[in-house]
Amino acid sequence: MFDVLIRGGMIADGSGETAYSADIGIVGDRIAAIGDLSQQQGKQEFNAQGKWVAPGFIDPHSHADLSVLFAPSMENYLMQGVTTVIGGNCGHSYGPVGDECYRSAIIDTRVAFAAEPSYFQMNKLLLPKQKAAQALKQEYGIEMDWHSFGEYLDRCSREPLDGNIASLAGYSAIRAAVMGLDCCRQASEEELQKMEELTRQCMEEGAF
Repeated sequence: MFDVLIRGGMIADGSGETAYSADIGIVGDRIAAIGDLSQQQGKQEFNAQGKWVAPGFIDPHSHADLSVLFAPSMENYLMQGVTTVIGGNCGHSYGPVGDECYRSAIIDTRVAFAAEPSYFQMNKLLLPKQKAAQALKQEYGIEMDWHSFGEYLDRCSREPLDGNIASLAGYSAIRAAVMGLDCCRQASEEELQKMEELTRQCMEEGAF
C-alpha cells in the first residue's frame, strides 16, 4: 500500500517528453511507482483526472530569506506550485550578519518603521542591527540569534518548513558584516581580505 496515491493525472515530468496519463504512488517522501496502479491502494488517494501533475517549480529569484522564518508553511509559494526558492538574491542574504548593520534588499516596512520611523528619509537600505533585531522580535517574534551563514541555515532548519530554500551568499551582506554601517565607502585592503575569507566560509557552510 502506498502512503499517497494520485490517480489519473496528466503527468509532465520535466524531461521534455510528451505528457502522459498515469497513476503515481508515493511512499514516505519518495515517488515509488508511476504507471497503471488501478489494482493498488493508498492511505490517501487523490483523483487527478483532468488535472496536470508536475515536479515542484523552482523560484530562482526570491527574497523569502526572512518570510520563511515567520511563515514556514510557505503556503504563498506552494499554492503556486513552487516547492523550492532561491534566497540571497540582489547581493542580500540573511547570513552572514555582523553586530552593527542590518541590511535587506527588500525592507519589510513593519520592521523598518518599528526600527527607524524616519526610514524613508534615509538613502540607504541599512538599519542599525540592534534596532532591527528588536523590531524583528516585536513584529514577527523572530529572535535574530545568528551571525554566520551556517547559523542562518541552522535557524531555517529549526523551522517546520513545508518547502525548500537554497540561499546564495549575498555580497552586500558579506560587505556589511565586515564594514558595518560604514559599508558604502571604499573598502580597505584588509577589509577586502576579510570579505574574501568570509565568502569562503559561507561557501564551506553551504551557500548555494
